[in-house]
Amino acid sequence: MIYLFTGIMSWSLVHLLTVTKHDLRAKIIAKIGTIGYRLLFSIIVIGSLALIVYGWRQDEGLEIYYDIYSYGIVPALVLMIFACVLVATSFVKSNFNRKFRRPLLSGFSIWAIAHLLMNGDGRSLLLFAGMLVWSQLMIAFLNRRDGVWVNDQKYLPHQGAKVFCIGLLIFIGLVFLHPYITGIDLQTLPH
Repeated sequence: MIYLFTGIMSWSLVHLLTVTKHDLRAKIIAKIGTIGYRLLFSIIVIGSLALIVYGWRQDEGLEIYYDIYSYGIVPALVLMIFACVLVATSFVKSNFNRKFRRPLLSGFSIWAIAHLLMNGDGRSLLLFAGMLVWSQLMIAFLNRRDGVWVNDQKYLPHQGAKVFCIGLLIFIGLVFLHPYITGIDLQTLPH
């Protein structure tokens, strides 16, 4: 589980440092330039994701702390669709943006909660609780940095429908890719 833990920590730290330590970021950019900084940041993020996936697949998650799968499946699926719609909201502007200041991070949080409802093993608790804490910290630090939020811009209703459809497509894509990323085929889970 050390790879999973290391991946989560490096993912969290590199993102949190960019939000909380502006002087460090400025020093790094002064030394290696903006492109160098973005390249370094990208390498760390990709390396973190690789560690998370590798660590996840190495650990079988044998220790079960709770099992509420039969109660959590429907709420988790609804939450996952909502999380995917929020992810789409972060890329396509709609009236959803008037309600959610940080739609991508909010989507991450809801994704983590949905997965915590479905999985009570050790590796799941580490991954999803870690990502939930990270996303909530990012929201808090970004909100503190950016101050008061007022978003009264209105969008045409069809933008919301477009965002919802894109969110559904993201959800379908994630269901399809799930066995390739995690090694868990959602089609063969117990019902």
